[in-house]
Amino acid sequence: MIRSSFFGSSSAEAPPTDPPTGPPTDVGLVKFGGDLFGLWWTNGDPDAETEIGFRQDPQGLLEPTTFFDKVAPGNTTWNGSSFAYACYYWVRHRKGGQVSAWVRAQPEFDDCVGDPPEF
Repeated sequence: MIRSSFFGSSSAEAPPTDPPTGPPTDVGLVKFGGDLFGLWWTNGDPDAETEIGFRQDPQGLLEPTTFFDKVAPGNTTWNGSSFAYACYYWVRHRKGGQVSAWVRAQPEFDDCVGDPPEF
């Protein structure tokens, strides 16, 4: 019996999807009261989910080493607690298994103190 590959493989592979069209922009951080704070951003790609990252680095030079949470596509806010560590959050987009650049949240206050929480 002769087998032909004319009809292709029987195993279907998902076609690759496009990466995020851009990173989040205008990433900000605000204190609500007590230990509650919020992040907001403008989506660089509204069809991509947004990942929240964490790293204690007061100079903002080092990208996150801890993945903290993710937000569904189209959303532009995220709320957190443990305010003393709020200055160390970053966001990026993920789509099609690919990611955009990390962007550090810029706080609207001067309270960036304390040690990071233990994960």
